[in-house]
Amino acid sequence: ILGYSRILQRSSNLIPQEIENLNIIQQSGQHLLTLINDLLDFSKSEAQKMELYPTEVQLPTFLKEVVGIMEIVAQEKGLVFNYKTTDNLASLIKVDEKRLRQVLLNLLGNGIKFTDKGEITFAVTVVDELPDADNIRFQVSDTGVGISYQQLDQIFQPFEQVGDTATRGEGTGLGLTISKQIVELMGGRIQVESQLDQGSTFWFDLTLPVVEKKSKDELLFLEMQKNKYIVGYEGKRRKILVVDDKEVNRLLLFNILEPLGFEIFMAENGQQGLDVTKQIEPDLILVDLFMPVKTGFTMVREIKEIPEINNIHIIILSAINLDIAKNTSNYIGSDNFLMKPIEEDKLLALVADNLQLEWIYN
Repeated sequence: ILGYSRILQRSSNLIPQEIENLNIIQQSGQHLLTLINDLLDFSKSEAQKMELYPTEVQLPTFLKEVVGIMEIVAQEKGLVFNYKTTDNLASLIKVDEKRLRQVLLNLLGNGIKFTDKGEITFAVTVVDELPDADNIRFQVSDTGVGISYQQLDQIFQPFEQVGDTATRGEGTGLGLTISKQIVELMGGRIQVESQLDQGSTFWFDLTLPVVEKKSKDELLFLEMQKNKYIVGYEGKRRKILVVDDKEVNRLLLFNILEPLGFEIFMAENGQQGLDVTKQIEPDLILVDLFMPVKTGFTMVREIKEIPEINNIHIIILSAINLDIAKNTSNYIGSDNFLMKPIEEDKLLALVADNLQLEWIYN
């Protein structure tokens, strides 16, 4: 759903109503994915299996994406959305992007859900600059219904929801529980101040490794590139083989990559994938792991044992646990892996990195 809504959003001849409809599909899909992840994460946390996977993240871009999602939701309720930050915010940090986004979307979503008039304020500030890290405060304030003193002790409990019946029906009652666990796993602690009928403020501080700090001009250039659509790439046409037993997954990848100028071949299982690889020698293979007839594990190992084709770039696409995927991809010699559901930006970044491509933007 998310993949195809992104593809449709590329169209240059959309009327305003179609744009609005696609935005609603995208938001609804993200909301459903968040609810599913909340339930899965709660089961992991109960079994003490929740883990963090930090990667390098462009912080200003990441925050702008979070603001972009929630600003639309706030405007639909007639609320003012304020975003405040400081000039000394690092440009590149190391953090588990998925987990931090999950916490921020939950806190901002709650602020909007429990506010009928007034404003939401999202502030990200540097509390302390350390030699190789920044202590960063993430704060969400609202002018909503507030929380009573008695309820403050309950809001972080599983399946506990405050507010009226209408607002209770909008979530799982797990958001704050999981957010608390994630922040504590990151070394912080969620704090809250609230007064009934006046609003609430949630905040937490995280000490995050700083990889790089860029100038305003460099950040502006990166932001301009982020807002453009990729329409092709420089150089000769490249061949990509997609191997997945689910037709909907194959078609999604086809519809993302073929319009950019790639020659796409498809296979339904590892045996077909191996046969096609021997026949056409693609520049890149995108392969699922769990398939009938022959799995992706076996297919990739066999490719690596054939001298004529063992240098082909391979990206694993799978919904299995990230840690298992890392170990698996290293074991079978894959260049990279990408977790499902596929995020187009990350897919294209990996494709460009493996094939050393220079994108053409509109």
